[in-house]
Amino acid sequence: MTAHLSPEAVLRAASGTQERFDPPLDASAPPHGGGHGGPGAETNRRRKPPLPLLYAAAIEPVLSSGEIVQGLLLEGSAAVVYGESNSGKTFLVTDIALHVAAGRPWNGRRVARCGVVYAALEGGHGFRNRVTAWLRHHAVAAVDLPFAAIPAALDLRDPAADTDRLIAAVGEASAHMRHRVGLIVVDTLSRALAGGDENAPADMGALVQNMDRVRAETGAAVMFIHHSGKDPGRGARGHSLLRAAIDSEIEVTDREGARSAIVVKQRDLAKGAEIAFRLMPVVLGQNEFGETVATCIVEATAGERTGAPRQSLPQQARVILDRLHDCVAADGEPLPAGPRFPPPPVSGVRYDVWRASADAAMGHLGKESRRRAFGRAVELLIARRIVGTQDGWAWPARPGQAA
Repeated sequence: MTAHLSPEAVLRAASGTQERFDPPLDASAPPHGGGHGGPGAETNRRRKPPLPLLYAAAIEPVLSSGEIVQGLLLEGSAAVVYGESNSGKTFLVTDIALHVAAGRPWNGRRVARCGVVYAALEGGHGFRNRVTAWLRHHAVAAVDLPFAAIPAALDLRDPAADTDRLIAAVGEASAHMRHRVGLIVVDTLSRALAGGDENAPADMGALVQNMDRVRAETGAAVMFIHHSGKDPGRGARGHSLLRAAIDSEIEVTDREGARSAIVVKQRDLAKGAEIAFRLMPVVLGQNEFGETVATCIVEATAGERTGAPRQSLPQQARVILDRLHDCVAADGEPLPAGPRFPPPPVSGVRYDVWRASADAAMGHLGKESRRRAFGRAVELLIARRIVGTQDGWAWPARPGQAA
């Protein structure tokens, strides 16, 4: 690889975003030092190129924003989106990635359209269903979308394993899609460690080094989906050198159904932004047994901080609303057609299913107290147009949609 770097590349490297990556030493070569490799050992080692020098006369300001997602993600950067299981982090990252590929603003933030490669390491049908639901909901034709997936295992811990393959796949995707790949999503970091120990500095350090090499040789930002540790207050799981190496860190939380993405670290952008969202169930069809197949899409609660639309609700009403969302996510069905129901693709459940689930959540109360609490909560949720009910059906109302 050449050692000649542009001033812009050096400046980005100085700010923590690598532009190039020095080739590794030949793993088969003996280590440097007298008596450790015998005669000619040094000649078996690859020579690193000289370090670049940027003189004062060549230093100019960098005025381009370099943002893939405004205020959230920079070109060529490293990011981690983490949260507890079922917090919605995978849905959120999929939503970001597809908006970037489509060149559509995300949650009111401008995006720089580019190709996206999504390494779906956890496999299964969930990823395919999430993408399909997003395309249908946003009326985007798949043929026009520079988005590609890697539905296979990936080892980014061992440099001799899959780092070269990932770099090659990104190059192939860029050529095929005729869009430079600017974002690589790795879902999840744990799978990419390929059995390594997240808490071991050697294993996490190897992954970080491979991440840097992918960024340097492709120019793309790399975004990992990761998990919280045992103590959520201490951030993402694993050795602390991961956090030291990344540019952006986003925590996804779900507190009583009020989901949010909070920017807890930014190296070169402002941190502290809090983005509220919720998951809306979408029915895709039926399987061979006639059972409903459903997934979710992300809907941002624009202009509101986390939990703002729900804080004024009594605790009991929040619990009962959560149960409705859970029921629709698990057993949602398309609502009947007609003027008394919202148009597709809104899903709902039978009223009795919701009531039985809410009843179970209030098991500490007596039967009559549960009945009254449910009735009061439903009246309040309907009055505030948070929930719709009709002819034995119930459904969560979307913002701006008649309940």
